Amino acid sequence: MSDTEVRIQDDLYLAVNGKWLETAVIPDDRPRTGGFSDLDPSAPCYRAAATLKDLGVIDGSRFHPDDTISFGELFEMLAHFFPRSASSYSFDHIPENDSRYAAFCLAMEQGWIRELSLFPDDDLTRADAARIFNRLRGRSPLAESDFAKVGTILDVSFGDPDFWDIAEAALSHEAEAAEGGEVWSASEALPLREEGLFFIGTALHCIDADGGAVVNGSYGRFDFGPDGVITTGMPELDLLVQEKLAELVNPDVMEPERMLYLVYNYVTYSNHYLGIHFYEVGDISWVNEEAYHMLTEHKGNCYNFSAEFYVLAKAIGFDAEIFSGTIEPNSSPHAWVEIEIEGVPYIYDTELEYTQVLFQNSTSSYYKAPIPKMERWHYYKGD
Repeated sequence: MSDTEVRIQDDLYLAVNGKWLETAVIPDDRPRTGGFSDLDPSAPCYRAAATLKDLGVIDGSRFHPDDTISFGELFEMLAHFFPRSASSYSFDHIPENDSRYAAFCLAMEQGWIRELSLFPDDDLTRADAARIFNRLRGRSPLAESDFAKVGTILDVSFGDPDFWDIAEAALSHEAEAAEGGEVWSASEALPLREEGLFFIGTALHCIDADGGAVVNGSYGRFDFGPDGVITTGMPELDLLVQEKLAELVNPDVMEPERMLYLVYNYVTYSNHYLGIHFYEVGDISWVNEEAYHMLTEHKGNCYNFSAEFYVLAKAIGFDAEIFSGTIEPNSSPHAWVEIEIEGVPYIYDTELEYTQVLFQNSTSSYYKAPIPKMERWHYYKGD
């Protein structure tokens, strides 16, 4: 046990220099003096909040139970239960005359934070909370990098500096103390997934070559966001993509190409043509904007058709590429998608099929069209 530790239970205790001192034991039948006008006594957090008010840790007539908490607010509260830090630090955004300076010095000394560049009014993340409360409870991250005892945490990569603290807080385990942390002797490990793409519902995730979830990073031409789910980089578009996939496909029971076919047919036959923007050969900066337009307005030109198909195809795991170029006759501006299947590139031209079938009475399909079949259209990419 370290010289200064906090054990967080239903009542509040303080340990200083190895001696447990009971600072507040409020029996269930004792009236609280620390009430709040916005907190009902039946609320799950009432006892904890009232205890902290009785101790003088928090004050005021309102508790604001649904608000977030900042680093500064939390550290000022925790500072009531620890000796003042003996060390001084040069914080980027907390001068020595700031009322919170001493609390942040304590936080650095205790290992609750690692950086001097924090803004005191920033809100904590769940990862921050895991790290801080591990230290408060005298718990330490796994000393040995044994991923098999942890498994894959889908929204935290192995390379994340908080990975082991999150595992420590989140997973039931038995452990023995070791220099630099713990050695787990048993744990309720999560599945350790193999490298590659996989679905949870319709949300596409990825495991990298090291066995960790890809979070805020890339895997080939696939990009993954902070939740470990494939992203276009445009959150409002990601939401529309997931909503549409939930209507169209079920990765649990459908083969990949079946899903691709359903997505292709949806884009081709559930939208209407509208002649709007045209773009330069080679320019694909418009993809997200035009895909969003198509998913909301359901009408557009070849750029919208191809952009919508592209983002949906990527979201179900196909390494699609989108092109802005020209097509015959007349070298007209055009956009389309290509996907390589088992080493063979194919063209997927949703707008061309739409116009040929509806306006030219064609029966041709441009789903998974071999490139030689499309030579008469003279696709030009500008390369």
